Amino acid sequence: MNKKGRFTVEAAIVMPILILAMIALISIVNIYATGENMVFSMCDEMMLSEIEAAYIEDPVSLPALTLARVNTENKGLSYAVVTEYDYRHEHGGMSDLISIEVSGTYRMVGPFSGFFAVEERVRGRAFTGLYKPTPSGDNPAEDDDPHIVYIFPMHGEKYHNRECPFLNPACQRVFLTDKIKNKFGPCSICKSIEAKVGESVYCFFGSGTVYHRGNCSMVDKYYVEIEKKDALARGYMPCMACGG
Repeated sequence: MNKKGRFTVEAAIVMPILILAMIALISIVNIYATGENMVFSMCDEMMLSEIEAAYIEDPVSLPALTLARVNTENKGLSYAVVTEYDYRHEHGGMSDLISIEVSGTYRMVGPFSGFFAVEERVRGRAFTGLYKPTPSGDNPAEDDDPHIVYIFPMHGEKYHNRECPFLNPACQRVFLTDKIKNKFGPCSICKSIEAKVGESVYCFFGSGTVYHRGNCSMVDKYYVEIEKKDALARGYMPCMACGG
């Protein structure tokens, strides 16, 4: 056998091994990428829950919202479940912590097809200063009449007042109540009629007639209420249009 023939034989033996190794590496990267993307989704929903804790006690919404987002944004998961959830608990000397753990199964296809477990955990701390008792020596009038402003948690770095023109075209994230259901009808696009009382929904208070779920195509840019001092603590600046 000549030298060229030996190279051909070696290539025939080595190339399939290299190809399989590359496929395996890509598959492993996809699994880790899915886990990382799960964390991003969980952190985003955790941040919103932390902000909302300043003005409403809602231990119900976070698991459902997190699970819906994780499943929507990670198509490689065959299923995902919330395996652990604790709202406003204490750990390591800290109070008002929110913890959530999501476990899922990633389905790998191809030569190395199979199911692989993916598990991620996120912990944050609720912004609860709004309803804390007034310490001795503080100004009670200031705490009894908090200055509420509005922020776009996923867009922008400014806080706004209720009359700001930037709020008019956007929707507000609120919690579904009988009052909301009496004022707005369900959206036929996202089938928000299936939303439960206490679940987060989105309403266009300036011009809308229906309430939406978070996955609705109508929901793009939304705002939430927050106390001004908490907005300042998070680095938000006053809106140039309305002054905040």
